[in-house]
Amino acid sequence: MLPEAVEEKVAAVAGDHRSGATHLGERALRAFDLLVASPSMDRAAVQELARRLEDAQPAMASVRTVSRLAARVLLEDVNRWPAFRDAMQRDLEEGKRRAARNFLKLLQAPATVLTLSRSSNVFECVMLAHQKGLLQRVYVLESRPLQEGLMFAKDLHDAGVPALAIADAAAGAVVAEATLALAGADTVLADGSVVNKAGTFGLAALCRAAGKPFYAVCEAFKIDTTRGPAEWRAPPDQDPAEVVADVPARNPYFDLTPAALVTGLVTDRGVLRPEQVRQVLGRTG
Repeated sequence: MLPEAVEEKVAAVAGDHRSGATHLGERALRAFDLLVASPSMDRAAVQELARRLEDAQPAMASVRTVSRLAARVLLEDVNRWPAFRDAMQRDLEEGKRRAARNFLKLLQAPATVLTLSRSSNVFECVMLAHQKGLLQRVYVLESRPLQEGLMFAKDLHDAGVPALAIADAAAGAVVAEATLALAGADTVLADGSVVNKAGTFGLAALCRAAGKPFYAVCEAFKIDTTRGPAEWRAPPDQDPAEVVADVPARNPYFDLTPAALVTGLVTDRGVLRPEQVRQVLGRTG
């Protein structure tokens, strides 16, 4: 049994279907920090926490990577924890800024960006592009059923970025106006395919049909070169009542965008073609 404060943090990670992968990685790190500070920390507790966090968000490579690295450090030498925690926190904070700087390399003129859901990485990219005079506007799909896209459009609007929320079904009506589409990535697999909020696959396919580039942005710690599409298993559906009441429904929360539909991956290590992922980043996790 984990300490109560740690249990609460695990439950918060498991129940969070609105935050991006980076934020969830930070929460996982905080859970380990709470365990270290408790009198209940031992080898069994460290292993249980790592397992529980991975099970809590199986589609999030950030949670998996943080959990495995944290457990490894604590099982080898607990005295290394403060240095590891601080370095990991810096990576979580700085990685998205480095990725945003690499995103600017894709822009030759002020761009119109089409996106969905709510990603801190996408936020960093479009904010920096706006500051540099390289952003015309952002179209944000509403991202039903939880409508994270509406929240993201408000985040951008409040930050002074020209952003417009659009209905998911209207994506085809505006894709011709987009310079490119940019989505976050909860996990990137070994072949460069992207696991992200349901709707990402459809957006990438729409871009291919319209002749528009589709990019995903993430830090390197979200790239899992140990698994390919055949090894990825979709997590269980979320509560179908979030979709519609009183009729049979399904609510898959993640989908898998094939590497063939991904123009490139904007990372803190540079902009990579999908086929470069394993070569450049090697084994992670």
